[in-house]
Amino acid sequence: MPTWLLIAICVICWGVWAVVEKQATRHASPIMVQVIGAYVYSAVAPILFVFMKATNTPTQWNVPGVMWTSLACVLATLAGLSFTTAIQRAPVHTVIGFTSTYPVLTFALCALFLGEQVTWTKLAGIVAIVLGTVLLSW
Repeated sequence: MPTWLLIAICVICWGVWAVVEKQATRHASPIMVQVIGAYVYSAVAPILFVFMKATNTPTQWNVPGVMWTSLACVLATLAGLSFTTAIQRAPVHTVIGFTSTYPVLTFALCALFLGEQVTWTKLAGIVAIVLGTVLLSW
């Protein structure tokens, strides 16, 4: 599958996800939404293992991989719970506007810890993200 299609699917799914998540909070508490999500992820895991087997994708169980993945899951759960609680209290477009600024933090952390390059073009992108957030929140 081409990279552009993967990115398009991601953008569409995340865009629809925010609206669906708001609907979920109208019928369940934010914590319950996270619990239900955890069950759904657990149910999908066996399907992913079958897919891995069918495509000869190697399983890589190692301590660093499990530790980093576990930390990522804890952070994603905390972010999801915070997001779900926020959209229960405020309009989705407002919450999405502010939470969409996370690339600013990601950019800084990647530059500091992963040695990724800082360029004027990327800094202009950061300014565009901040301006976009201001415009969306009005």
